[in-house]
Amino acid sequence: MDEANGSSLLLFIIYFPKASNWVPPADIKEQPSYRTALIVTFIAVVYSAALAVATIAIGAVAPEYLQAYANSLGIFAAILTSIQYFPQLWTTWKLGRVGSISIPMMCIQTPGGFLWAASLAARLGWAGWSAWALYLITATMQGVLLIMGIVFELQHRRRKRAGLVPESETTSVSGDTISEEIEGPQETSPLLNDRTTKK
Repeated sequence: MDEANGSSLLLFIIYFPKASNWVPPADIKEQPSYRTALIVTFIAVVYSAALAVATIAIGAVAPEYLQAYANSLGIFAAILTSIQYFPQLWTTWKLGRVGSISIPMMCIQTPGGFLWAASLAARLGWAGWSAWALYLITATMQGVLLIMGIVFELQHRRRKRAGLVPESETTSVSGDTISEEIEGPQETSPLLNDRTTKK
């Protein structure tokens, strides 16, 4: 588990909404429990530890298989990286707004991802594709989300200037949330529909 993912996991546990201080929106029947969050964290830590042990074992016993092992992990990571963006892309598309996604942050992060991927590719070449392909895919997904967000934000501002947007609806750039009067998915809507949401 790298430092960024470890930090995200720690923040996930710290800021996971507790039943005592958070009321779920009306469209959510049941909020996942803090126990569920701890189980997810435990699984992630065990998985990371298992990968570390497997890497050390392969390096010690059969180092000639390390490149194939790295490539297989690279493919697996690329698939998971792609999948993790689909719920956010779909929700943003259905919402037609960026919500709490920071466009300025994405403007910095997206080019940075491409630069980092290019830097790794220049140093490692095609032999190290399993290292830089992951960053390339991530940056591409972020780029799609960024373009979608910019287009939606410009459309929203154009409608607002034309007087087609209710005063109760605010832009995400100001940090405000979307009014509950708006039908359809909202910022508090889950990214994935499951048994806890109304169909």
